[in-house]
Amino acid sequence: MYVKSQSHKDRLPAKTTAVALAIGDIVYETSAGAWAKADADGSGTYPARGVVTRGVSAAAATAGIKPEVSSRALIAGYADSTFTVGASLFLSDSVGEASTTAPATATDCLQQIGYAPSATEAMFDFGSGKYTLVPAT
Repeated sequence: MYVKSQSHKDRLPAKTTAVALAIGDIVYETSAGAWAKADADGSGTYPARGVVTRGVSAAAATAGIKPEVSSRALIAGYADSTFTVGASLFLSDSVGEASTTAPATATDCLQQIGYAPSATEAMFDFGSGKYTLVPAT
């Protein structure tokens, strides 16, 4: 994957991470103020705040190199037909990923994070980070 478009004004403050992060990973801010992969069904791993636009390896993260994270960016290079054109993108139950399928399990985080302008691109816009929890049935 690669960053097709982003604005410097959409870059979020530089923060450390304890894990490897790749371009396109969806992240949240931990209670310690670091970036980590977001997860719609993980306790305390949401709301998503941005998408990684410059990744770091585990070794680089350990050495204190910080990833670049943006609140709005166009990421291209997903596998062909990953997305349905025009579909909304949600924080996924799969760690660090986006999905066109909204989480449906009770107490999962339901957060729309963008849309798919093509089958291989994702336009992320995290806005205010608003989300709701899927209600228990």
